[in-house]
Amino acid sequence: MLGYKNALLVLNDQQLKECYTQALRLRLSSEFLKQLGAELKRRNLCA
Repeated sequence: MLGYKNALLVLNDQQLKECYTQALRLRLSSEFLKQLGAELKRRNLCA
């Protein structure tokens, strides 16, 4: 199974931001939100 981290690498910056926003809105799992947040930080897209 493809892990969250590997799957996030194929998203461009805009897609990643939209994915995070949608995940928050849909109240997806906290683990998924953590992975999205970590990738946003790694790319310096959030504080």
